[in-house]
Amino acid sequence: MYTLSITNHFDAAHRLSGYKGNCKKIHGHRWVVTVIFKGPDLNNWGALIDFKEVKDYLKKYIDDRYDHKLMLKTQDKLNGKIKKILPMDWITWTEQNPTAENITRDIFQDLSPWFKSKKIKLEKVVVFETPKNGVSYRSSQKK
Repeated sequence: MYTLSITNHFDAAHRLSGYKGNCKKIHGHRWVVTVIFKGPDLNNWGALIDFKEVKDYLKKYIDDRYDHKLMLKTQDKLNGKIKKILPMDWITWTEQNPTAENITRDIFQDLSPWFKSKKIKLEKVVVFETPKNGVSYRSSQKK
């Protein structure tokens, strides 16, 4: 079994609804995302998958969904006020609070079908919101 990883980053802001500390305020991070995937079979030229294909897909996904956006929870009265003054394409709306944990899970769930279509498995997503604080998420299903 081969295990590979690709890392990318994005710059985005968020605020945590219902949080008592400073993170209730809008603030930004340079988020670093690593996707780890695996598969047993190499292609005819000796690779699991072309790294460029994964890098391009991950970059497009991150750029479209997160890069230079404000991540906000949909069910928050303050966030409802914010959406009245900012263009909608500046905001990524989330059902849960945009914590590092929830963002990591969302990225994993969004990317899994693409990896499955390539006949490889997305093993884990790791997201760092600061150089020292990160979260990983993996599927609980055994295959």
